[in-house]
Amino acid sequence: MFAAVFLFGAAYTMREDGNVRVDVFYARMTPRRRAIVDIFGTVVFVIPMCSLILYSSYDFVSYSYQIQEISGDPGGLPYRFVFRALLPLGYFLVMIQSFAVISRNVRLLAGDDDPSLMSTSSHHMEKL
Repeated sequence: MFAAVFLFGAAYTMREDGNVRVDVFYARMTPRRRAIVDIFGTVVFVIPMCSLILYSSYDFVSYSYQIQEISGDPGGLPYRFVFRALLPLGYFLVMIQSFAVISRNVRLLAGDDDPSLMSTSSHHMEKL
């Protein structure tokens, strides 16, 4: 259950721009440069990792479902395959949110000055 909370929390954290980054450099960047860094990081790191996990977890979850896997412990979790299916689902949500991050930052780079496009941390850094 902890893994499920973590996986679903990852997409939400990304949505709220609660990611951990090296703010020493990021705080000194202009909003345009932050957008470029966010796009680069998302395209180069997040999307490939999510793709790899989605691809590699298919057989893992499929096999677990085919054998109707349950916990080997007495009184353990029934339907373990349901919990295993949360792995690709969580990373799928992170990937969807990655596309939203890219879209938001591309709009910002294109000159859209909608204040809602600025990330939460950007608002805080602009005040500094």
